[in-house]
Amino acid sequence: MNRYLRSALRARSLVLVICQTFAVLTPRSAVAQEVSASIIGQITDESGGVLPGVLVSARSPVLQVAVVTGITDERGEYRLSPLPIGTYSVEYALQGFQAFRQENLRLTAGFVAKIDVIMKVGALEENVTVTGASPIVDVTSTTTSTHFTRET
Repeated sequence: MNRYLRSALRARSLVLVICQTFAVLTPRSAVAQEVSASIIGQITDESGGVLPGVLVSARSPVLQVAVVTGITDERGEYRLSPLPIGTYSVEYALQGFQAFRQENLRLTAGFVAKIDVIMKVGALEENVTVTGASPIVDVTSTTTSTHFTRET
């Protein structure tokens, strides 16, 4: 082979190696656009105490299901992810607290919406259940008796 042909083959091989290296090292996020979003945050009460167990519900016409839900953890934090891009209505509910609703929350591709909520105490409610039984009546004896305790 002549010198010119060898140089051309080496240059072509070098270009091929550089292209393969670039393809392997390119981050996948640059290749494929992210088409989802997230909603995260922390829920506290008016005194700043965290609220675990809050039901977080997100509704949107872009969802394939009626509603996506999550519950706050022991730090009062929640995460709804991944969500399709679109406009959402997010509701926060916990017994004993006033419900809170965030309307028209618009999520775009790759966006993480951080929504921290302070919930107010609702009306205090208490349920009282009264149960009773009829008094025991001795139907076999007609004798009257009175029992006195030691204190009496």
